[in-house]
Amino acid sequence: MQLAEKLNYKKGIADASNNIGYVYRKQGYIPKALEWNYKALKIQEQIKDKQGIATSLHNISGIYMNQGDIPKALEGYHKALKIEEQMGDKYGTARSLSNIAGIYMNQGAIPRALEVFYKALKIQEEIGDRRGIGSSLNNIAAIYYSQGDIPKALEGYHKALKIGEEIGDKSGIALALNNIAAIDNKLGDLTKALEGNYKALKIREEIGDKQGIAFSLNSIARIYDKRGDLPGGKVEVFKALELFYEALKIREEIGDKQGIAYSLNNIADIELKLKHYKEAENSGKRSLQTANDLGYPENIRNAAKVLSKIYQQQSKYKDAFEMFVLFKQMADSINNAETRKSGLKKQMQYEFEKKESATKAEQDQKDAVAAEEKQRQKVLTYSVSTGLFLVLLLALFILRGYRQKQKANTIITQQKIEVEVKNQLIEEKSKDILDSIKYARRIQTSLLPTEKYIERILSNKDKGGGV
Repeated sequence: MQLAEKLNYKKGIADASNNIGYVYRKQGYIPKALEWNYKALKIQEQIKDKQGIATSLHNISGIYMNQGDIPKALEGYHKALKIEEQMGDKYGTARSLSNIAGIYMNQGAIPRALEVFYKALKIQEEIGDRRGIGSSLNNIAAIYYSQGDIPKALEGYHKALKIGEEIGDKSGIALALNNIAAIDNKLGDLTKALEGNYKALKIREEIGDKQGIAFSLNSIARIYDKRGDLPGGKVEVFKALELFYEALKIREEIGDKQGIAYSLNNIADIELKLKHYKEAENSGKRSLQTANDLGYPENIRNAAKVLSKIYQQQSKYKDAFEMFVLFKQMADSINNAETRKSGLKKQMQYEFEKKESATKAEQDQKDAVAAEEKQRQKVLTYSVSTGLFLVLLLALFILRGYRQKQKANTIITQQKIEVEVKNQLIEEKSKDILDSIKYARRIQTSLLPTEKYIERILSNKDKGGGV
């Protein structure tokens, strides 16, 4: 922060302000958290940092949601969603959708919540946001749990836990452990449930997650409460009450209104068991008031149920009946056939789209391979054709050269023959001439006296001295 301010780097100042706000929120200093988040938002709006604006809106809306100011929370989340969709920010879009769906779920609009949760999950799977996938699986499983579909809920929680462990998401691991432990508690395996909740509590204490710590303490207290129903378990009940009050204190510190409603309801239930009717009624009324402020049917249902039992124990039958009617109304609005049908439809639609997407991806891959093979064959055919053409062209050149050479050889041979014929004629004519010369010479020789003959005549004449 100091370096950013020294450099007058406004984006850095805004980011640091948001981080400070986040720390204050985790520590339970909500007014301080809001102050720093709004400071960040103001700077981001000045420098037109859309990504930063969306982040600040998320942080501010999360605080309003915990405080029970649902209209402000929804307004902020929808503003952030619009910005993220305009930017093509799929990660942010999925995050906004998840937060909006969480509010719909708390409001009892289960079909709408499921629709938006599955929409967020689809985007998270597209972009490979495993942390987001784990969070969505936890949320969807929570809806199935609220509808009494334990196998589906357990399946979703275990998937979320596996993802959390693979990516090292401690917050996600703790949430999944708490949720699985809640099912173990419901199924009566209290030892396993207690073990899971203490594991979650340890993780949350390590990361300083106050809201999560309160959640885990509340879950552990409910198990001790259940063990208190066993023979000789009165001590466990007091342990549960102690933990419920501890969780309530943290939730009041951080302004977690929904958590406060849960804690007060649990305390009212314990006080009723201990026959502390006045304390039970006060806690029950506070729980109902907080739930009404939030407008969350589940919390209203829980408060109405415990108040109905408290009034009945006090023989306030009219009040008891009114609370029972309210309890039934809220219960029916949360868990009914239409909601179950809608949930199943959304799940089937999601699974169909996921399968269709996988099939399309597989077909696209096959098409790509086929196209590549076709292109390879095309190139091969072109190469072979070109090679054959070049070979043919070379053969034509060779043939042409051969024919030209053959023609030249024929001409040379013919010329050679003609020369030989001419030489033979010349030789024959030369022979005839030589024969003629030799013949003429023989005739001449035969007509003329020989030299010896002449010499003899001359010699005889000399000896005679004359005639």
